[in-house]
Amino acid sequence: MIHHEDCPTFFHPSNRVNPNILCSLESEAITDRSLIPAEPKYLPPTPKGLPDIAPFHGKPHEKVDHFIGYLRIRFRLDQRGFQDERMKALYTMSLLKGKAFRLVSACWDIEKGKRRGSVVGREEDLEDFETLAWFLVHHFGSGETIALYKGGDDARRCARTRLNEIEQTPTTSTRDYLLEVDYYRHYAGYTDEELFVIVNWGLEKHFQEQVHIQLVGQPHLRRDYPAFREEILRIDSWYEGVVKQKEGGWQGVEDDERATSSRSSIDQRSERGHGRGRGQPRGRGRRGRGRGAYMG
Repeated sequence: MIHHEDCPTFFHPSNRVNPNILCSLESEAITDRSLIPAEPKYLPPTPKGLPDIAPFHGKPHEKVDHFIGYLRIRFRLDQRGFQDERMKALYTMSLLKGKAFRLVSACWDIEKGKRRGSVVGREEDLEDFETLAWFLVHHFGSGETIALYKGGDDARRCARTRLNEIEQTPTTSTRDYLLEVDYYRHYAGYTDEELFVIVNWGLEKHFQEQVHIQLVGQPHLRRDYPAFREEILRIDSWYEGVVKQKEGGWQGVEDDERATSSRSSIDQRSERGHGRGRGQPRGRGRRGRGRGAYMG
């Protein structure tokens, strides 16, 4: 035991810790969040029963951008299983088959995860999903796919060109036509008024006439493309119902007209005692829709 008389300096009042200082230090430690260990990032649980992603072979009919898109969705759904780029890249490689796998194997040393003989004098890490994804798009994507994947001015020019080329044909439904427009308009950067003009001119001509009639008195739709799009679908649904009603009801209408004509003829003969009734079935007068399989 240390006695006061043995160590007078240690027990001197000037060497004692002030309780107020301790409280101050404790307060600073609590308020300084950098001193508190960060809580682990919350990762949502992985949904059960996720569908399998079809392997990519690199065949002409396969869409490499769709394949990459499915992978991105999987990574978002399973954040616990894909917390780093290495796992994403390896999982992607496990889905490559045929020509796609052979090409990747020829360009990269899979065991080391490095590119074989980089032309730029450095080795690129295979264990980077974005590098691998761009490699696949560059080799297996069309010119349009590559431009849209790169983004920026290339994507904007490509999307604007396609939007000015797309037209609804007699075999294309209005909904399918608008979905194709939607795919490119997010890249194109057009204003609502510009999209209004493009879509208005792209509609199939017979249906375009109906849209013009229905849109009279709604000039605000020119500046509100989403509302214009919904109005087109509403008109399309109405127009489809009208045509189907005519196509399904013509026989009934004709039967009614014949019955009315027959009764009229009998009445006229009974009243006048001579002559044939004039009541003949009217012509259908139906304008051909001219939209082929549009009715879908």
